[in-house]
Amino acid sequence: MTYDVVALTEELPDVRGMVSALDRAGPDLRIWGADRGGAVRLRDGEGRHVVTVEAPRGIATPWEVTRLLGARAADGLTANTWWVDVRAPSGDADAARAAHRLAASLVERHGGAAWPPSPRAPWSQDLPRGASHHPAALVETAEARVLAIGARVVPFSGAVADALSAGAGDGRAFHLLIPATSRLTHPLRTILAAPGHRWVVEGPGGHGHHDGTTGAPLVWDDELGYRPRRDGTPPALARGDGGTGLVVDLRVLHSATGGLRVGETVERIGELLCSSAPQGWGTREPALSAWDTDRITGLCRDRAPRPTRLVVTGPAFSGTLDVRRVAEGVREDTSLAVGNAVRTEDVPDLVAEFADSLQTLTVRRVPGAVDAQHRPVLSGASAPVGLAIGPSGVSEIGLDRARSAPVPAKVVGPRLAPALWYRLDEDRSQTELFQDFRALMDHLRPPDTPGRP
Repeated sequence: MTYDVVALTEELPDVRGMVSALDRAGPDLRIWGADRGGAVRLRDGEGRHVVTVEAPRGIATPWEVTRLLGARAADGLTANTWWVDVRAPSGDADAARAAHRLAASLVERHGGAAWPPSPRAPWSQDLPRGASHHPAALVETAEARVLAIGARVVPFSGAVADALSAGAGDGRAFHLLIPATSRLTHPLRTILAAPGHRWVVEGPGGHGHHDGTTGAPLVWDDELGYRPRRDGTPPALARGDGGTGLVVDLRVLHSATGGLRVGETVERIGELLCSSAPQGWGTREPALSAWDTDRITGLCRDRAPRPTRLVVTGPAFSGTLDVRRVAEGVREDTSLAVGNAVRTEDVPDLVAEFADSLQTLTVRRVPGAVDAQHRPVLSGASAPVGLAIGPSGVSEIGLDRARSAPVPAKVVGPRLAPALWYRLDEDRSQTELFQDFRALMDHLRPPDTPGRP
């Protein structure tokens, strides 16, 4: 169910208000159970999914409303606003109207606004049809689970998380279809980069379907879902306007001490590169909990030794924080889209900040991510900007060899145990940048790595 309506209510919806809203959605609809997260599903007399409504969540970070729904949706928010997700199947106009009736009922009783305020038709082409047993999926084939989400900004929502969890159980790949005018948040874009997943976009002008990264043409297959087209059709997406944004991927390794505060890496990246502190966090989007490293640390400790993945956001960035207990201590992997306001000249300061715990840091420039969100534009793949390796990596490679790389190295930190920052020459063509990065990585392979020059 991926036609999304959000009810932003001025007070916590009570039981009577929720029951009334469920009835308002359609008198002939029936409740078909609730899941562990509190989502209630409505079906019609034939057993078809019509509407799903999730449990209300308090908004402690108003920026999330602006980031995901737009500035107009955030107008008039009070200090006690609640977010209620209401979803209907894509391409079903009757179900979309039922979702809007449910959201409107909640707003009438509890104040606030529904967003979008009226039904919309985001799709320019017919959607694929077929059977689906998962409430969030448009179609389930033997090999793929397909979600079609028509929101302006498509996040790593509870519906997406649930579909991914189902895929981990039955082995189906995750295919996400969006309109050509929509964009992805960085947490969701990171997930779609995993092998087997596919980002599918309606073609410009309503013609065909294409890979959201490369523009490669795709065709529907009843067995595989969307697969590459093999008739010579050229790539096609909206033309990029030249706007790009930076993505920063940082890996640090901490000692497992009682004083460790998970999430301080995100704070330092935000402050040093974006002049902005993190505001929200959560296990999915919207990330509505106010930033609190004590709570984040407590959650990660409670889940250990299982890994924890979190969504982190701020006014100038969004991304993920992966925390994992390893033999050497606690590893944090942070991936943040930071838009185009960051100066790459400031990256060495970030390297210096984590010189003791740094494992690796990579910076890349991503077409269409000018505001830290990912647009499907035909501008090529992301281009490498630079790479840093921490003291342990430098020691493994050997300082002399690491400093003699084909890309000049800037020494950061203590002289006897430095980190190194390699910044590529962005005045070179994208092809040359990739060649330079490949030569750098080949040079930095540890001595016992097969194939090292």
